[in-house]
Amino acid sequence: MYWYACIEKKWRHLDPVNFVMKQVERLELQRTRLRKQLDNAESFQEKIAIEKFILNLDVKIANFQIRLIEAKSNIHRETANKINQWFEKEKKSMRVISPDVFLKASNKAREKIYKIYSEDMKF
Repeated sequence: MYWYACIEKKWRHLDPVNFVMKQVERLELQRTRLRKQLDNAESFQEKIAIEKFILNLDVKIANFQIRLIEAKSNIHRETANKINQWFEKEKKSMRVISPDVFLKASNKAREKIYKIYSEDMKF
């Protein structure tokens, strides 16, 4: 519990979006420096080692992006679930659908879904 409290104190002062952007920016700057060093490298071994570092940075940047996309998707899904629970509790006839949900359906079913959705959007 103590460590969570320490982390919370640090995060209170940082906006998580800015933190991630700064981290990615640092990785991009490091990548740029390594790219310049690669251009000046003379031996084959040195070039291979620098290229491995660059590849590792690219993987880290891609992982940041993937985690952000997954987090956004999870937030949308959880938000839709909470709203639907509230609608159900309040006995509302409306429900929300998270836009990033993939459904497997036949062409005929897909057409019906789109038809229902477009008719509902008119109201």
